[in-house]
Amino acid sequence: MTIGLTLKLLRVSSNLTQSSLAKDLDITANYLSLIENGRKEPSLTFLKRFSQRLDAPLGYFLWLCLEENRSQEELALKSNMNDLLVNIIREKTKTDHLPNDDNEEKK
Repeated sequence: MTIGLTLKLLRVSSNLTQSSLAKDLDITANYLSLIENGRKEPSLTFLKRFSQRLDAPLGYFLWLCLEENRSQEELALKSNMNDLLVNIIREKTKTDHLPNDDNEEKK
């Protein structure tokens, strides 16, 4: 779950609109929407205000940020590993189909 979605779920479960929460946090509703939809990363100041306003532990949001970054890094690493394996297989396939000099000399 992304941090934006978590923030949205907490807001909705507290029966708050984007407009009312944005006003409480001294930000625009548009900015809150961008955060909830994952188009903007929340600042530490924002997370602190949010956690105080909704009585949620700040540490949880920090942990979510770390998890999101780790997940993105893991996806990038898996993609790089996949590319390397594909290249190794292609190279191996090319060398397997090359004529073997030893076999040609024996003929």
